[in-house]
Amino acid sequence: MACTMLRTKCFAGASTARAAQPTRAVRMVVRASAQQQPKQLPAIVKPAIATAVANVIMAMPAAAEAGKLFDFNLTLPVMAGEILLLMVFLDKFWFGPVGKVLDERDATLRNQLGSVKDGSSELAKLTADAEQIIKDARSEVSAMVNKQKGEKQAELDKIYAGRVPFEKHYALQAVAHCIVVWVLMIS
Repeated sequence: MACTMLRTKCFAGASTARAAQPTRAVRMVVRASAQQQPKQLPAIVKPAIATAVANVIMAMPAAAEAGKLFDFNLTLPVMAGEILLLMVFLDKFWFGPVGKVLDERDATLRNQLGSVKDGSSELAKLTADAEQIIKDARSEVSAMVNKQKGEKQAELDKIYAGRVPFEKHYALQAVAHCIVVWVLMIS
């Protein structure tokens, strides 16, 4: 990357005495160089190394007194062997069975979730069947109601067919009443 800058622009905020001097153009060339960064250790490794070095220094036979907690004698391999045996024992009898149970539970849950996803198509089918059943029932009920209405209407028509219509009935009653009154007046 190259850039050109004038001296007066670089020192614009400088004193005015410099501004009075003749200016000279200064060309500055800046190049980006691809320098390789040294590989850095992860952040957790540095404290671990420091701790390990400090423990080794403190555990040296010259620095350790008799009866101290950590000496380089048979204690170190025995402790390392105990830790390895503990790791193997825990892996075989604790973490293995627990991991197996967790894996089985995970598989069961995944199967159940898969069946729930498959059940959505079955649910849509059942919903369509239910709607069809409701539609059929409504049409059946409507047909039954219409049939009953027709039967009752026919029955009522038979009952009222033998009777005189309502208006004629009152008209005949009025004529009969007039005749009775006229007969009573004459007598």
